[in-house]
Amino acid sequence: MKVKVLAPAATKTEFGKVANDVSEYDYDRLFGTYHTTEQVASFLLELYDSDKIVGLVDRENFSFHLCNPQFPYAGDSKHNQKM
Repeated sequence: MKVKVLAPAATKTEFGKVANDVSEYDYDRLFGTYHTTEQVASFLLELYDSDKIVGLVDRENFSFHLCNPQFPYAGDSKHNQKM
């Protein structure tokens, strides 16, 4: 089993309308910078095809990065439960 994590930033979807219970939602005015659903789908495919675990969008410049896990594996930590 493999697990991948995609951490996007603002993405232009219908969610803005639904979450705010409005009929119109202007992503240009409210965010200025965002990705389209097509862009996020391409990030997801890039992540899926890679050997990395995390696909992360930098919230400051909206660049996409493939990364290793953000926290070290704790399986052999001396602080784990004693058996």
